[in-house]
Amino acid sequence: MLTKVLTTFALGMFVAVGLPAHAGVEPEVKCKDAKAKEAGKKALALMKALGKNLKKPDDAKLAADLSKAQSRLAGGFAKAESKGSCETTGDAASVAAKVDTCMLGVMDDLEVNFCGDNRVNEGNEQCDGTDDSACPGQCRGDCTCPEPEYLCGNVTIESGEECDPPGEQGICGGGEVCTGFCECETIAACDCGSPEPTGYKFTTKAPLEDACGVTEDGVSRTLACQGLYIGGGGGALIPPAMTPDEGTTRYNITSCNGTNLVLGHTTAVQVGERECGEGKKCSAGSDNAGDPCQRDRECPNGTCETRCFFGAPLPILDRALAGLSMCVISEFSQSSYGGVNCETGKSFLRLPLDWRVHLTWYDQSSTIPGHQPCPICVGGALGVPGSGTCEGGARDGLACEPEDTAYDLGDCCGGGLRIGSPCSDDSDCPGSECTSGCTVYATSHDCRPHPSSAVAVVAVPVELTTETSTESANAKGGFCGWCYDVEGEGSLCFEGDPNPGQVRGCPDSAVIACDSASGVDMGECGDAVPCKSDADCAAPYESCDQRRPGAFRDASVRTISYGGTRPGSLKNHSPRRSTVVSAFCIPPVFVPAVDVNANLGGPGGLSLEGEAQLY
Repeated sequence: MLTKVLTTFALGMFVAVGLPAHAGVEPEVKCKDAKAKEAGKKALALMKALGKNLKKPDDAKLAADLSKAQSRLAGGFAKAESKGSCETTGDAASVAAKVDTCMLGVMDDLEVNFCGDNRVNEGNEQCDGTDDSACPGQCRGDCTCPEPEYLCGNVTIESGEECDPPGEQGICGGGEVCTGFCECETIAACDCGSPEPTGYKFTTKAPLEDACGVTEDGVSRTLACQGLYIGGGGGALIPPAMTPDEGTTRYNITSCNGTNLVLGHTTAVQVGERECGEGKKCSAGSDNAGDPCQRDRECPNGTCETRCFFGAPLPILDRALAGLSMCVISEFSQSSYGGVNCETGKSFLRLPLDWRVHLTWYDQSSTIPGHQPCPICVGGALGVPGSGTCEGGARDGLACEPEDTAYDLGDCCGGGLRIGSPCSDDSDCPGSECTSGCTVYATSHDCRPHPSSAVAVVAVPVELTTETSTESANAKGGFCGWCYDVEGEGSLCFEGDPNPGQVRGCPDSAVIACDSASGVDMGECGDAVPCKSDADCAAPYESCDQRRPGAFRDASVRTISYGGTRPGSLKNHSPRRSTVVSAFCIPPVFVPAVDVNANLGGPGGLSLEGEAQLY
């Protein structure tokens, strides 16, 4: 009965708010009429959602419905304003807030409490909308606060840590030492097998399991093992991209206490550039040669040089529009580190990465069916230098060593606009044929794309764990945040975008000043500004948001959950099967074709099956 009352009230409001129709009305009146109707539609949608929730409580479903109602109003207002006849623009948020206030007043009169009513109610609520004193600006859609974030190894003791940095004794109690997990532990002799290990490595392998995670919004969707998922709830790029296997990263063991090991990076001199984890440094000849760096501008009279790579070049195939496929080179921007327990295999690996994004546009192979976004190494054997031949890229036709194995995509379009896309018959491939045996072939750092195809360098901090990695959306439906212009000038630009206003409509304040040695290409001058809440941002970039609510082309996603698997005891120094996982954030790269298609900035998700081993 109450649901009927709520819906009838909102429907009455909806009918009432449309302005009277008259022949020959002025365009600005039509705009007001359209906006009034959109406000009424939102009121109706809100009351329907609240009524359903009263009968069958489901906070996640309610949050998704409320977010959808808000998105529809914003879209309706944008459509009305696009006709150029509105006297007032950029008022979607203020009108939406007034509709919310009105609807909440109705719920107050009916004495109905729910997640989303801007007051903390008894039960499981820790915060609620604007009633967020427990976690200012960070209240999630399910009316809970985020778990405290901490970064073991950053030499700062944060909530959730007992000590930091790992390996130190003075910061714990007498007779204790800080472990690789930033926990204090009684000092003990190393108990990780004989001889005492000096190194740890993880090698990715082809997956044996189908699912390593889920997204949830009331309906669970599985996340494929070895799959890389990127972006928010919009865009056209269909996830996942399959990550290369046979990639090894090695770590030095910097200390051992009982069964707990502290891991530090290896260098290219020790293990080669494809297996080390050292961060970037200023080149010889720089005023500060050898210093850690992130970008060229930090190295006067020199460059910021990459020392180590994470895995083989990663092809990200756009199955809808092959020309927007990407080839990503993962570089360590800072030195990697971590911790591992040799008894249980529990581990975390901190990987501060830069993704160097190449838009190669064309199929890199003239002989292989489908579309190869990265140059490939054909005909070689793993671990055998010079055994293959590069197809595509700057070293086309030269010798190479394949770094991963090919994987089969099944049938795909052999040409045309949908080249490389899955197909069932020729009708799926306009201008071409449905071809069998489509394969993404082995890639190699011997066969990198042409440097001229690099369009961006974006920082992606990944922390892989054998435990669980879960992220929940905030009240806006976002998992990540960067300062964003939604209402300030309405450009929908992120702060830090180096593209000037006359090119993309970004406010001029988005243009980052650069020194004469740095261009505006590949992130040298433009870096997105991360944030936790709107309070961290300033006009015109007043909103803390990701590009679109949700995750991985699904606007309704509100939870991303991964589960890793421990390898068990590593004391016999043999390789043991394990899965490491991570949910993280990917900032915008400030290349419109990439950001819009992949819906960046937004969340990312990764799971890697492989073998862990002490040596």
